[in-house]
Amino acid sequence: MFGWTFYYSTRDKCSRAGETLIAPFLIIFSILLLNWMILLLLRSFLECSFYMVLDTLDRSQGYIGVGKCDISLAKSWYRFQGRAGKQMPQSCVPKHRCGTHAPGWLDGGHPKVSEGAVKRKVCFHWSQSCCRFSTSIRVRNCGAFYVYELDSTGFCSLRYCGDRM
Repeated sequence: MFGWTFYYSTRDKCSRAGETLIAPFLIIFSILLLNWMILLLLRSFLECSFYMVLDTLDRSQGYIGVGKCDISLAKSWYRFQGRAGKQMPQSCVPKHRCGTHAPGWLDGGHPKVSEGAVKRKVCFHWSQSCCRFSTSIRVRNCGAFYVYELDSTGFCSLRYCGDRM
């Protein structure tokens, strides 16, 4: 089984004692490693398959206007689509865009598929600073699109933006 030799003979027990312990250890280790790999694949599948969609025009970086915020956004995985754009912008968005006073953009770039879910900073542009406020999120590259684990911004006037101009 698995190319390992098992020794159960009572003769010469001392010289083969270590070998009888190694095989069960390797089996247990292999099972744990396989379970860990399955869990990682399952998490990736779930995040890339079950997400909320942010697709309104007033969430795009080209939309000029204020009055909305993400204070009531529930912690979950989100995907930008449609009139909001395909992903979060990766550079500072001008104030009063995305339907809010302080628009949010992704600082640190989008990950490769092989990187899995990575921690990134979202900056919110306000006053004279492109990163006056910030929060940590997770981002995953699902191949054809990105998903973001977003949460409430904590207070109003902050909102996550999509990249559509």
